[in-house]
This record gives sequence, structure tokens and C-alpha cells, in this order.
Amino acid sequence: MKKLIILLFSVINLEAIAQPVKSQLYADSTFGWMKIYNNTVVPKPISSEGKTYSTAQLQIANKFQEWMQQSYLPKGGSGEIKKFVNDDATFIENKKALYHSYGAYAKTYTILKKDANGKIVPMTGDGYTWHIRANGIATFSTEVESLSSDEQYYFTLQAVRQDDKTANTQDVESAKLSGFGTHPMLNQYSHFYTSKNNTDAGSFYVVILCQDNKLPWIPITKAEYFQKLEEGINREYQKEIALRTRTKQTDYVERAKDTFKKAMVNLKRLKEKYENQMNEFAALRSNDDPGGYHISNYKNGEPDMFDEKKGYPAFPIYKVPKQTLDKCSSPQPQWIAIYWDPQLHLHESILSNFNFDYVYNYFFDKDKITGPYKPRRSPK
Repeated sequence: MKKLIILLFSVINLEAIAQPVKSQLYADSTFGWMKIYNNTVVPKPISSEGKTYSTAQLQIANKFQEWMQQSYLPKGGSGEIKKFVNDDATFIENKKALYHSYGAYAKTYTILKKDANGKIVPMTGDGYTWHIRANGIATFSTEVESLSSDEQYYFTLQAVRQDDKTANTQDVESAKLSGFGTHPMLNQYSHFYTSKNNTDAGSFYVVILCQDNKLPWIPITKAEYFQKLEEGINREYQKEIALRTRTKQTDYVERAKDTFKKAMVNLKRLKEKYENQMNEFAALRSNDDPGGYHISNYKNGEPDMFDEKKGYPAFPIYKVPKQTLDKCSSPQPQWIAIYWDPQLHLHESILSNFNFDYVYNYFFDKDKITGPYKPRRSPK
């Protein structure tokens, strides 16, 4: 009986320890960072997913980590910051086509608990984030899977700005939050808001820093779209046939052959429809990828991937040119992507404190650098 009482007491005690801290009680509390980083050890090169990241690249990730901590003080939650390599490719089908991407990732955990020593610690993974990635784009873009291959990543990017005439009202208002759309610190850089309605990953405020502010990605033409779509359909057909043959699913083999035949008939018809527009840029009229086997269901006379649809904005298709991709493995980043969740304190802190000009000059105009990084204002 005594042992049972002790056991029950232990369970109750553990449950009490694990109770989450009520966020509304601590919304204005400043817990700060779980650990402050001052990176002095020279990192060794590492390999991940077939790519090798050099000491120089990992030192850049160290810089991002330090600059973020100097510019932001987590509020209403407990802050953690990590370095990483590889782009966040959770939603990416063709990961081999992605480039050398590395940086730092900060998270403010908002569901907290007291541990056995009474210390406030994260209880769950819930929270809001801030990223700085060299050569990063996968998180805030949407892959066009029917075009992408191991050699090239194709994507759409719904960049909502405050003067956008095609986005919905809520997204346009979000693009204005705290003066983001016309903020004097950002005017010379490409910056936009991405809506969770139009991306796989979620909503972000995005700032892109690149040489001479020339974006590293380019739109593709309809000619390239149809060429890569045909290659993609053939790739998927061969994979499907190989799988169904190996597993002796004869009915599925015949079904795949029929689907492939219909897709190629529709592809030929669409090429003829747009034969005089092949040099125009390709912009999908829905962020759902309509290519691949989906076009086997297209009916003549019905709207296709390029036909205007009421309530749908245009989603241009982009790629990063090969010559730029090849340079991503060098010590010099080809672009810096800075983006964060739409949480008000984080948003206003970055706009007020983070020194975008210093970061741009550090990578793309070294002659203007006269000392170490300093935030525009001290975080609070």
C-alpha cells in the first residue's frame, strides 16, 4: 500500500510538472534565448544528402545565428536557434535538384512548462519562426512536380504586395502589416508576403538580398513548360509501368497505358492551341499543379492550365538558371532569403532592429563594411 501511495504521488507530481504554462499569462514576459551563441570554433566541412558544405559556408551559418540573436529578443515564449544545411525540402518531390542551402533557424516556443527545477522550458513544438538561408527558396515556394526532375527544380511563387490587384483582400492587408510593404529599410530589396492559401508551407514575410538586387530566378516560357511537361509525363509513365510490371498488376499496366495515351493526345492539342504563344511566360491559373497525368482528364473546350479562371490569380513558373545553381556550392551565396512567420512582436522587431543593409553589404558590397554587425536598434 505504501509503495502504491508513493507511485501515485510520483505520477501526480509528474503530471503537475508537465502542465503547460498558460500563454496569456506570459504573453508579455521575456524569457529570451535558451542559449546565447558566440561561435569561436572553426567548423569542419560536412556532407548531407549528396552535397558537401565547406567550412566557409558553415561559418556563414554561424554569422546568421549570431546576427539573429543580436537583433531579436523572444517574447511570450522561449527562444531556440539552430544552424542547418540543406533547404527545407519537406514538400519537395525532386530533392536532388535543390542547391547548396544553409543558414540559421530561430524558433520561439509558445507552449511551455516548468521542469522539475521550476525552469520554464518548451512542452511542445508549437511556436513561430524566423529563417535566414543562403540560397534558400523551397520553404516559401511551391514545386511544379510535373516539370521538376533531378536536374532542375521548377516552382511557383505567389508574392503578394500591398498594391496587388489579384490577391484577396486579407492577403493584401497582411502585406501592409506594420508598414512592411513600403518600409524604408526594405524599399531597395525585393520583399513580399506569401499566403498559406497559396503555398505548401505557410505564410511568411520574405526579403531577398542578391547582387544588384537582381533576383536569381527567372520565369519560363510556355515552350519550356510543354517540353518539360512531356518529359515529366514520360518519366511518370515509365515509373508506373515498371512498378506495376514488377508487382504483376496487369490491370494497372493497361490502365497506365490508357492514361498515358490520353495525356499525350491532350498535350498535342494544347501545344497546337498555344503554338503562337510559345515565347510568352507560363503562368498557371491555379496553384495546383495541373500537369502530368492530370491532363489526361482535360476536355476540349474546358479551361486548361493557362486559361483565365475567375478568382484565381496568375502563378508564374520559375527556375534558377543552371549557371547560378552551379555557383551555389561556392563560398559566396548567390542570394540570401530572410523570412519569418506573421507574429506581430517578431515582425515588428525584425523591421525595427535587423540590419538588412549590413547583411547585403557583407555579401554583395564588401567595401562598405567597416566593422562587425550591429542591429539598427537594440532588441526589446
